[in-house]
Amino acid sequence: MLRAACVGLLLALLAGCSGPPAESDVQTALETRIRQDIQKAEAQARAIGGEASVELMRSFGSPKPEDLHIRNVEILESEELDNGDYEVRIRFDTDFGERSNTSTTKLIMQDTDDGWRATLPS
Repeated sequence: MLRAACVGLLLALLAGCSGPPAESDVQTALETRIRQDIQKAEAQARAIGGEASVELMRSFGSPKPEDLHIRNVEILESEELDNGDYEVRIRFDTDFGERSNTSTTKLIMQDTDDGWRATLPS
């Protein structure tokens, strides 16, 4: 009886593990991260030179956060780290306005209570 309870508890704990992020998780987390970075850059530009500074950034090619879209995410490699995060190497397309770019990069994916969060490896 005790053995069955221990096995049941172990299975329940293992079922709670989320496993590696899916490509859709990476897409959402990366898009969120890049949009937040653009918003931070805009806030810094606005603090320095007002709205004219933000417009200057855009004239040099910086997209509006809402115009940025990530698509075609492909996980090329995924490795679980000791702390439970995942280091993933991905290929993806970034669309902003009428421009598109294909990139390959590494990210650290952290599973949080609010969903997956993407950061750059240190």
